[in-house]
Amino acid sequence: MHISVTSILITGGLFLMIGGCGHYSMDKHDAMAGSAQVTKGTVVTTAAGGERNYALTGNAAMNRIANEKTTVDLHVAGLHANEKHPSHVHNLPCEEKGGGGHYQHEKGGNVNAVNEIWLTFTSNAAGIGHAKSSHGHMARPDAQSIVIHDSTKDKARIACINLK
Repeated sequence: MHISVTSILITGGLFLMIGGCGHYSMDKHDAMAGSAQVTKGTVVTTAAGGERNYALTGNAAMNRIANEKTTVDLHVAGLHANEKHPSHVHNLPCEEKGGGGHYQHEKGGNVNAVNEIWLTFTSNAAGIGHAKSSHGHMARPDAQSIVIHDSTKDKARIACINLK
């Protein structure tokens, strides 16, 4: 049996590729790149929400499907009846700057429902609101929270949901 140097080099290269020789550190973004990830959270009334007589409950879930899309579902109770509430995915956790700014697919891009994840809804007569949003891209890990704004002119942040 004759073994060439080329055969040895090819076999050794395959061994290194298959064997995983070396060190690789996988962060949260890498973990999401290969599959779907669901992050969830519960509604927490902010101080501004409490001052406005809200006692909010509910939950949200974000489903990130690798290289395909992002869907977000939001359910809230304890709102005032029949009011429109702007709600958006934000780029920080609730504990940091009240959720920070709006998450944007293209950072510094357009402020609209295509580049951002908007979940605006109108509460029903019982003070319950639902919103669902779907986007043709997978949200990055910096999509960390959802902020619900008051229906009033000042649009105060009345609730926040950490997505973990």
